Amino acid sequence: MNPPEKLVFDRFTVDTRVRELRCGDVPVPVGGRLFDLLTALASRAGAIVTKETLLAEVWTGTPVEENTLAQAISSLRRVLRDVGAPNAIVTVAGKGYQFVLPARTPIRARFRLLAAIAATAILAAAIPALRLVPLHRLHIGEEHCLAVLPFQALDSTAASGIAVADALIGHLAANTGIRVRPTSSIAGLPSASLRSLGAALKVDRIITGTLRRTNGNMLRVQIELIDVDKEAAVWTATFDEAGSDAPSDALIARIAGDIRPRVM
Repeated sequence: MNPPEKLVFDRFTVDTRVRELRCGDVPVPVGGRLFDLLTALASRAGAIVTKETLLAEVWTGTPVEENTLAQAISSLRRVLRDVGAPNAIVTVAGKGYQFVLPARTPIRARFRLLAAIAATAILAAAIPALRLVPLHRLHIGEEHCLAVLPFQALDSTAASGIAVADALIGHLAANTGIRVRPTSSIAGLPSASLRSLGAALKVDRIITGTLRRTNGNMLRVQIELIDVDKEAAVWTATFDEAGSDAPSDALIARIAGDIRPRVM
């Protein structure tokens, strides 16, 4: 569903073009998936939106549980409560959620036609340039989209490469500012060039990793963050850990923490 550029309710304006919520003239901080959740509800104001619809739209391609949605709803309610709209979102038992703030028509609605004409002209001028952009770059609403490939064991370590990738995907996907392809999309991928893999997965960044034992019996994890267009690593790092054939959850969290600022 493509929501309007501006949704106006009571004293609030949801600007989907610049991803901003305003109370009067004051911007209200709402980022990442919380803004996506607000947009999904506000664009259907008055209607009951099912949990399945919200999970599909807000966490596209990322497997999450209903508890994640419930926590996000709670966080969004706190944001709205703090600016004077504590009852904006209603839970409809057994069905979903409903955004109940009264809608208001913007005063300058006539400018929508002018904006549409201008947008058409801009699109017509931009079409030749769009043909030069790799297809996997054209993800609406995605600044960067990642895929984590199964890690490669370089020795007899017992760690499962797909399990390590899955754990890293889980940590990265828990951050609302990062979009990561789920494990199901990478399992069983054929061997191909990085550019071909990027196009197949519709991503512009790929994370690869290796696992091996060092002479000091440490588990060494080496990570590469690869730019698909350049087919080259833009960041590499090495992590060592003692005591296990597989990276601990703490190490995976540390790796995810080092990756996040490089892809947001």
